[in-house]
Amino acid sequence: MSKTAPKEYKLKTGEKVIIRTAVPDDAQSLLEHARIILADELYNVSTLDEFQKTVEEEKQWIQQYIDHLTQVVLVAELGGSIVGILGFENGSRKRLAQ
Repeated sequence: MSKTAPKEYKLKTGEKVIIRTAVPDDAQSLLEHARIILADELYNVSTLDEFQKTVEEEKQWIQQYIDHLTQVVLVAELGGSIVGILGFENGSRKRLAQ
C-alpha cells in the first residue's frame, strides 16, 4: 500500500482534520463510522441490515490494502474520531505499482 504521512488541514471552522493511512487498529472506528453513514438510507444503495462485517473482517480488509502496492485506505480524523474514509485501488498493472 502507498503510505501517506499524516497531514493536518485546517477547516474553515478553524478545526483541524488529519488525513492519514488506515491501520488495522482503526477497524472498530471504521465500522462505527460506516454504520452511521448507512443509517441514512436515503442516499445509500446498501442498507444497515446488510452490513454485517465483524471487527476481524474489517482488520483483514485494511491489511489487504496494506499488503497491496497499488491500493490505499485513507482516513480523516477530527477531534480524535474518524469522520471519513477513502479506499483507492489503482489497478494491477506493473507500471502503476511503481
